[in-house]
Amino acid sequence: MGFTSLTFLFLFFPLSLLMYYLTRLAESWGKPGWLLKKLRIRDLLLIAFSLLFYMWAGLDNGLMLCGYILIVYG
Repeated sequence: MGFTSLTFLFLFFPLSLLMYYLTRLAESWGKPGWLLKKLRIRDLLLIAFSLLFYMWAGLDNGLMLCGYILIVYG
């Protein structure tokens, strides 16, 4: 899936933006929102969508990227 494909433009990108802003809205809901903010759900959501985007091209590339992320984090 490229950045100019119809799947990206009309499905993947709007869905990722919608999910991002829904989690941002959910963070303002008092105590449950505080927990979401502390767990950094928005960041994890963006990482998940990024991995999904890269895995769309091939599972091997996504697994290498996951391994790289774990090595850098460690």
